Amino acid sequence: MVNKELHLLYELALSIGQSMDLVENCRLFLDKLVAKKSLDFASIWLNSAHLPKSSVNTGAKHICVRPSFRLDETQIPDDHIIFQKLTQNSRFICSEKDEDFEALIAEKNIKGGHYAVCALDDGLGFIKLYTSREQNFTAVEINVLASIVKKLSVSINACLFHEKSILEAEERLNYQHSLREKDELYRLVVSSINEGLVISDKEGRIIYANERMVELSGYQLEEMKGKRTAELFLSSDFMIEAKGAFSARSEGNVYIYEMPYQHKTEGTWWAEVKEGPYKDLEGNSIGTIGVITSIDERMKANKARLDSERRLGLIVDTALDAVVTINHEGYVIEWNKQAEHIFGWTSEEAIGEEMGFLIIPHQYRDAHKKGMENYFITGHGPVLNNRIEITALRKNGEEFPIELAITPIETTESATFCGFIRDISERKRAEQDLIEARQRAEASSIAKERFLANMSHEIRTPLNAIMGLSDLLANSIVDEKQNKYLKAITQSGQNLLVILNDILDLSKIDSGKLELEQVGFSMRQRLEYLMQMLVPPANDKGVELRYDCPDNIADVLVGDPVRLDQVLINLVNNAIKFTEEGYVNLSCRILTRSKTEQTIEFEVSDTGIGINADKIEQIFDSFTQADESITRRFGGTGLGLSICKKLVELMGGTIRVKSRVGLGTTFTFILPFGIGSEADLPNLQEEHQDFDLSKVRVLLVEDHEMNRFLAMTILEEKGMEVTHASNGKEAVDLIQKHNFDIVLMDVQMPIMSGTEATRVIREQLKMDIPIIALTANAVKNDAEKYLASGMDAYVSKPFNAKHLFGQMARLLHILPNHQHQAKQDPASIKGDIGKPSKALDEASTENKLAAQEQHQQTEANTDSSEVKPPPACLAARKALGEAHHPTYNLSKLKEMASDSPPFLKRMLEMFVERTPGMTEEVHAHILKEEWTEAGAIAHKLKPSFDMLGIDSLTSLARNIEQSVKSGEHLDHLHKLSEQLQKSSVLVVEDLRKELAQL
Repeated sequence: MVNKELHLLYELALSIGQSMDLVENCRLFLDKLVAKKSLDFASIWLNSAHLPKSSVNTGAKHICVRPSFRLDETQIPDDHIIFQKLTQNSRFICSEKDEDFEALIAEKNIKGGHYAVCALDDGLGFIKLYTSREQNFTAVEINVLASIVKKLSVSINACLFHEKSILEAEERLNYQHSLREKDELYRLVVSSINEGLVISDKEGRIIYANERMVELSGYQLEEMKGKRTAELFLSSDFMIEAKGAFSARSEGNVYIYEMPYQHKTEGTWWAEVKEGPYKDLEGNSIGTIGVITSIDERMKANKARLDSERRLGLIVDTALDAVVTINHEGYVIEWNKQAEHIFGWTSEEAIGEEMGFLIIPHQYRDAHKKGMENYFITGHGPVLNNRIEITALRKNGEEFPIELAITPIETTESATFCGFIRDISERKRAEQDLIEARQRAEASSIAKERFLANMSHEIRTPLNAIMGLSDLLANSIVDEKQNKYLKAITQSGQNLLVILNDILDLSKIDSGKLELEQVGFSMRQRLEYLMQMLVPPANDKGVELRYDCPDNIADVLVGDPVRLDQVLINLVNNAIKFTEEGYVNLSCRILTRSKTEQTIEFEVSDTGIGINADKIEQIFDSFTQADESITRRFGGTGLGLSICKKLVELMGGTIRVKSRVGLGTTFTFILPFGIGSEADLPNLQEEHQDFDLSKVRVLLVEDHEMNRFLAMTILEEKGMEVTHASNGKEAVDLIQKHNFDIVLMDVQMPIMSGTEATRVIREQLKMDIPIIALTANAVKNDAEKYLASGMDAYVSKPFNAKHLFGQMARLLHILPNHQHQAKQDPASIKGDIGKPSKALDEASTENKLAAQEQHQQTEANTDSSEVKPPPACLAARKALGEAHHPTYNLSKLKEMASDSPPFLKRMLEMFVERTPGMTEEVHAHILKEEWTEAGAIAHKLKPSFDMLGIDSLTSLARNIEQSVKSGEHLDHLHKLSEQLQKSSVLVVEDLRKELAQL
């Protein structure tokens, strides 16, 4: 038995130390032990503190287990039961019957058997054996184990030392490799940084410089070594500063300075230098390290910025505007010279003060403060980035107007506000002077216009009577001498009418109130008509009249044919007047053309007396003629050519003249015209066409009994079915209950006006039945209002029956009888039963208005179409200064009545019955200063007076109405209304006599 154990010891001893690898050495030992002792398994556990690569310093970790299984990763803590038992005895055995048996189990599936544990020397750990046999480990086996463990401990120590040596060698190699890598990294960093690096010894001599320093200085490293930094790079002016820096860095301080460095060949450059001590490993200073950065660009930029700031400062200080900058708290931080001049505060006084205190009047300071608060909350402000006019305050307390623009400037620190301020006191005074001058000019222009309008009316009334009576007298007188006198009277009247029209035209052109039409016309037809009209006066003088119109002129041109006629008639008449023998020639030709426009040159030449060269320049001046003797010889005002020039220029053209005394004169003017089509031609024959309007169902809305009777009579005589209403509300009710083809709507009515009723019909009832306005106000602005409310057309009162029929036929799409087209029953025009027909034109309001204005021109009398009615103040003087017995003229009423005595009688009876009461109402309302009521009644009286040809009363009613609308000259209205009342009584008395004879 002893021999057997000795043999085991020998084999175990041979197995120890066969490998310097710790795990391999333990494995060889355990393999022998397990095989020889017939053990189930054995394991070696080492204290973690002895393991070179262990991350845990307490407890034990198994190093090897035989045979191998999952114990490879097992570790036990230092308070484990094994360590407690080994503390009591360096070796022990434990069987399944012991209470500590289970605590020793580190393996799986152990149910019974025996453990033997023996400590390794030097606290290295322990070896644990396990067998599942019935017999426990013997004392001999334990002793053998203990003796071999001593050798195993020595072998394990050797393996641990070997591993530690290898680990230290690896770490040393890694450290050396790391040092080499760091050295290379430092070399790369130093060579690649954008700053120059210079290392100097204690004497200040350069021992190293990097590549960037070579590039910055122009010196190679070999040239720099051994040289002093200051002597190599600095000029003598900076040597003192360099010495101070050397003294500071020698004491261990870091010194930073900026100075110009000398380049080897390219002059100076600015450098920022950071110098500090260069120390050895023991911390002793052995020299200096300098980091040199080129700041040349920055210094140039700074210099440019400073120069710019100086220039900006000069600009700001010499600016015409005050420039004031405030910070976010409202305190002034900049205040230029102009601000000193405007507000009276010096910059020393202003800077640091609150702007509100300096320049903002007390009453606006709260608003200024709230505005700044609102900006910081919302980022917006009504004053910012806008140019506004406000009131400011001077140092002396004077308030004055300024123009202010404030711009917010956002910076990284806070917001500032820059204000540009201009004193506009002088400009405001100039503007006020200009306004007053314009008002004076406008007042003068209005006075002139009113004077011309009044004079027009004053002159035309007796002039019409003179010319009319002369015509009547010419038919009854056969005496040749008297006929001669009458012709002279007629010619004088015509001359006076021409003068009057010229003055009115000139006034309208100068005031900018002459509006041009844009309608289609035929140039050839126009010239033929003019020639036919001008041939008689030419024949009377024995002057040949010629004209030429080329075929290539467009069939339809678009322009103002009336004003073109006016220019041509004036020029041709002038030529005839100043030509004793020979000819007058009118010709035209195309200068330029395009698809949409033709520019035409007109030429009027004659063989007349000609014009002196020194008078050519003044020939187009107002009231000017070539020779003052011409007025005595030929007559005229000298206005014709001035009007021609103004009209040509108004139409976008030019006019010139060439003349030689005794040989004749040639006037040439050029005008542009649009090219139109037949659709652009106005229907000039409308009022001469006959339309079948029988059975048309008409709703007549008219509150004035006389006007209503007149309209109903005319409409019913035409075969129409007429239903009437006296106000807009009645009209709306009727139109919902009955079917009508068309509505004739008075505009001014009680309860509901015509425009209000129209809006209800269009917007609430959604009906598109045609509606024609009947109005005494046919001016353009009023007409636009009627069409905008939904009306389709308008006819002025007293209306021309044929014109009214033409408008109705147009809206109902009824063709003239002469076109032999099957007559349309109005009912067939309607859609579904009970639904009004769609008779609204698709044309725009502007087109409707243009068409209406053309029709209105044909029926308006000369005075109302040419000038405005005289204002109330002038009308009062006129009315009170003229004969108090007005005259009437029944020709217009008789034409409307088609010479029907019953109709004429009924109209006169209604006028006689109603007019005195209405004029009394006007006067009563004016005395009570009830202006609106007075104006409304005057408006209703106006068509009645006009219908009976009572011009003076028409003028009085018109001026009362206009004064009420404008609110001007109200103090004269009681005189006008008194004259209206008295004069109407006189005319009513005359009409009663007229009625007695019917």
